[in-house]
Amino acid sequence: MDAARLSYDLLASPGAIRAGYAARDWSNSPAGHPHTWGPVLSSAVGMILDSRFPIFIAWGPQLVMLYNEAYVELLEAKHPAALGTPLRTVWPELWNGVQPLVEQAIAGKPTYGEDVPRMILRNGQPFEACFTLAYSPLRDETGAIGGALCVINETTARVALERRQALQLQLADRLGGLLDTDQIAEVANEALGQYLGAANIFHGVNDDTRGSFRIRAHWTPQGSGELVGREALHADFGPEVMADLRAGRALVVEDVRTDPRTAPFLATYEGLGIVSLLVQPYARNGRLLAGLNVLDHRPRRWTSEECKLASDIGERVWSAIERADSARALRTAVARQSSLLAIFEFQLGLADLLRRLDDADAILRETSALLGRFLKASRVVYGEYDAERRRVTFQANYVDGVDALHGSMDTGDFGSNFATLERGETWVADDLEHDPRTGAPATWPAYRALDVRAGVAVPLSRNGALIACLFVSQATARAWSEDELRVIGDVAERAWSAIERVRAEEALRAADRRKDEFLAMLAHELR
Repeated sequence: MDAARLSYDLLASPGAIRAGYAARDWSNSPAGHPHTWGPVLSSAVGMILDSRFPIFIAWGPQLVMLYNEAYVELLEAKHPAALGTPLRTVWPELWNGVQPLVEQAIAGKPTYGEDVPRMILRNGQPFEACFTLAYSPLRDETGAIGGALCVINETTARVALERRQALQLQLADRLGGLLDTDQIAEVANEALGQYLGAANIFHGVNDDTRGSFRIRAHWTPQGSGELVGREALHADFGPEVMADLRAGRALVVEDVRTDPRTAPFLATYEGLGIVSLLVQPYARNGRLLAGLNVLDHRPRRWTSEECKLASDIGERVWSAIERADSARALRTAVARQSSLLAIFEFQLGLADLLRRLDDADAILRETSALLGRFLKASRVVYGEYDAERRRVTFQANYVDGVDALHGSMDTGDFGSNFATLERGETWVADDLEHDPRTGAPATWPAYRALDVRAGVAVPLSRNGALIACLFVSQATARAWSEDELRVIGDVAERAWSAIERVRAEEALRAADRRKDEFLAMLAHELR
């Protein structure tokens, strides 16, 4: 069979690509008309046309492209102009990567590459695709190498799936041991941001009572972003955007300047540095809880794979956050239960102690020690208040690592803080050095000299007048809990009530003694 007959059969067979070969004006192609091709080239082209695998031939000095139907899917809009056109002209964006492979094949050395990344134009947009490539030399009738045969398999989908799975496994490992919700969001943002090449990622926590989102865990390629803690009002994003999010629909915007949902509210998006965005809402029981926001500073066409990944990561993150919240709530409940049990046991001990004591000094001494050990405080001391002299006299020191307080102090040494006690209010400070009430140069040195960094002062009043105080202090900063404040107040009131009781009993006994002495004297005089 001669070359002309072979070429005729090649073009006459059915199929869109063969019709393309037949319709092509080959007069301007370096390959010439298929009727002029030699038997080897014609046979090779017939072979690839009968294959359902993407294959092309780069033939002749100019490496003219001849390809099959399966390869058309990779060419997209480049077909049919690519048929019979030099490879370099068809793929200028890939030439630097393709040229060494083709030249090796033409030099007689087959080449192979697996999952080779190539930046191509797809749907008019730059797109990184992956291919497994095999270049082989193709010889003519004389045995000389006339071109290269390239068999191609696009592996973009598989590579993307493997990368997604690797990301998700890595993220699962990193999130598994985390219990801090902000840290969970930060780790996820970093992983997703690096994977997508995003400009910004943040989580917006929804607050319907305030009609706003609070931004947390903001990530940028340079590190943590400046938007953390910022509040963004629902109204500033527009009703259509909020409707999508509340319905649980992902918000995908290629360009906020042209999208009709966002363009009327452009100032908001520009203020956040947003040109393109992908928002994956997170809802439970029909209620919008939060949103994962992936942002870019330029227009961007978000792929379906990117949207799915954001959805998967968003679900994984919020599941981890819910798990962390549940674990924290459980720890809090257990700690609360333990705290209440400890307080109950302390109160039983206090009641037993007060029943046994019938001496005012012993009550002050023992209750201050009991309270100090329970709170692990640095100092517990009672102070009796002399309103006329405006002085506090210290009694019954319990100390741990600090000096006891003796004698008395002028209330002026406490600055204006003593007025709180005179009003019958408990005074609390977690860090006196940085508290505006105590941190001033006129007041802080006095507290520092007493080793008081944190403190609680409970007033004891009778008939509206301050008579004494219970002071509890710490040599280091300390956040006093509500339970601790209730315990201190309870001890102060019960101890002082016990003191008043024993003093009243002592006064009654003294009155009885005086009465007995008077009656005895009277009886003696009457005899």
